[in-house]
Amino acid sequence: MNRSLANTFERTFSILAFVMLCSTFLPLGRFYGVGIDDPGISDPANRFSMAAVLAFSGMAIFTHHRRMLPALGWAWLPLLIVAIAFLSAVWSEVPDIVMRRSLNLLGTTLFGVYLAARWRPGDVARMLVAAGIIMALSSIVLTVVSPGNAIMAGGAVDGALRGAFSHKNMLGWVSGLVIIACVWVVASGQRHRLAIVTLILTVPLWLASRSLTGLGATIITGLACMAMLGMRLGAMTRLVWGYLVIVSGTIAVSILATGGGIFLRLVGRSEDLTGRGPLWDQLERAIAEHPLLGYGFQSFWQPESGWRDRIAASVGWLVPTAHNGWIDIWLSLGLLGLVPVTILVLRNLWRSSITAVEGRLPGAGLIFALNTYFLVVSFSESNLVTPGMVSWAIHVASAVWLAKHYRVRARTATRRAAFVWRMAPRATAQDQRPTVA
Repeated sequence: MNRSLANTFERTFSILAFVMLCSTFLPLGRFYGVGIDDPGISDPANRFSMAAVLAFSGMAIFTHHRRMLPALGWAWLPLLIVAIAFLSAVWSEVPDIVMRRSLNLLGTTLFGVYLAARWRPGDVARMLVAAGIIMALSSIVLTVVSPGNAIMAGGAVDGALRGAFSHKNMLGWVSGLVIIACVWVVASGQRHRLAIVTLILTVPLWLASRSLTGLGATIITGLACMAMLGMRLGAMTRLVWGYLVIVSGTIAVSILATGGGIFLRLVGRSEDLTGRGPLWDQLERAIAEHPLLGYGFQSFWQPESGWRDRIAASVGWLVPTAHNGWIDIWLSLGLLGLVPVTILVLRNLWRSSITAVEGRLPGAGLIFALNTYFLVVSFSESNLVTPGMVSWAIHVASAVWLAKHYRVRARTATRRAAFVWRMAPRATAQDQRPTVA
């Protein structure tokens, strides 16, 4: 296989992997009648997609071992989190489920390492755009052909579009992710025609989902990027830009504070965030019972823990996740896992913001935008450390990109300092003799 064909294969599979990691048409239980809200059900399509991602990642490590082995070293913190997930099978009541989902998490992690070792941030943005047009067209076609599957019914979500996804919130935040990638590609001027078409198709889906998570996270990310961009401008321009960002943020906060109930109802949410408030109150008591080690990776929502049925009876609906990535990781791995996850997320944000302002790493602004977006989404959706989810793959890839950049920058600074030291004039023994008056 020649290099051009191999590159085309890798790029095509990476695009399809993004489609799968965004859970397009997954789980298939929604289409053949199995209850997808039951976290105890393992969907065969999910298993197949994760097996494909794991196999591809393993093949990529073998094929690009010279790039992948250093990248694995730079991904030590995500791999540590994966190791803690495997270890949690020791104290979990369902160790078989913990091991299987930890293996899926490993596959997603290796895919993230592969992305960073093989591709640049701009390449990944274009892949997200290509995956976005596939997901948008799938949602549009499904809405036309089978509106009963594409449009949700009942309760607060009645009439909201979910398209080719399992829930409107999934469509909402995936659409927001695609919009960010499209805007970056258009702004960079690289193959922007496809990005413009994808943007035109995605924005109506993003709005029709009525997902407060997707809408709010996209707007907040935009404001954060405006503030970051303002730091790179001149003093007067930076002052005006900062004023505009502050005013925009103040208006947004004022609307939520004074008319929050009306706004939430417009996007299909109740003032308790569609039951999240009472749910999180229940989960506080669960965390207090196992604060250090948790219940095992993604095993809290299994019937064996005893909490799932108790919480369902309290809030009035079968809860598949905590609808908060930080609470879910605390339930899964306790403080043992929560601390390294927090370090990973904050370090990615800090490094990407500094690098973007300095302008030394191409695509650093995109890394900052994606990590900011997923941070905001994680407060309303359980997508922080989730196997088979694009957000975790991007977190891992960001860690590797930034670690590599900082390693190269430190090496360059060391070489520059050594060169200056070698070129500096040295005092000879004669120069050091005392001067006789």
